[in-house]
Amino acid sequence: MVIFGAIAYRKFIGPTNKLKYLLIVSLLIYLVVSIDNNLRFVKVYDQSKKNWLEIGRLVHENQFGDVRLPDHLLSHPHILPVDENLVKLYVKKTYGRNALVCSDMDGYDFSRQNLSTQIVLESFYNAEQPGRWTSGPLAQIHFLRNLEKGSIVEITISGTFAENSILPVKFEMGDVTTSQIIRNGGVVRLKVDHDLKSPVLVIHVPKPTSPLSLELSGDNRILGIMVNKVNIIQINANGEEKDVTGRCN
Repeated sequence: MVIFGAIAYRKFIGPTNKLKYLLIVSLLIYLVVSIDNNLRFVKVYDQSKKNWLEIGRLVHENQFGDVRLPDHLLSHPHILPVDENLVKLYVKKTYGRNALVCSDMDGYDFSRQNLSTQIVLESFYNAEQPGRWTSGPLAQIHFLRNLEKGSIVEITISGTFAENSILPVKFEMGDVTTSQIIRNGGVVRLKVDHDLKSPVLVIHVPKPTSPLSLELSGDNRILGIMVNKVNIIQINANGEEKDVTGRCN
């Protein structure tokens, strides 16, 4: 494009100042758009490259057994996710190892826009960093899985708003209830006392408040606490804890 423009200038435009000006403007616009598109491509390529390198690192880090790969490594910017069977085949052909693709290895992450398919939220706002705010006096987390007796549901709270930092917040699941003052953040644990089928964790917010009502900003959301993540933990016969939130295929 640039070369053709230069040839056109020399052969047809010559000293005509108006056409000369138009050509220069056109070339500048082309260069700006072209550079911007190239930079975007470099960023996309860089993220994809990091994902593939991370797969290689995990293979070398885990010398024994199946290689467990977090499912977010299948996602690449602006293109469809890589098929997990293709990734498994790649690991097998390249490294001679079997791979499992796992979801929620670090817990149910509430700061991700694409929430885990193992839970459904009710009365929560959209994801932000580092989590999701509850909306109104009652918020619920529906688990689309069963929980065994003795399992521990661990809720990591990354923030509280207004008086909810000094008032007890009530957490309820099945027959288990606990109330806790969380202040600016903390961890709440509920131990399951019997097998539960698709349980619901209910969070009772003592005083949901909007920043607008306190004249802090124009934000009219009714905030309570911000949940960062939820983990499911099991305790074995030796008393050791194991995170069983993740699911591998």
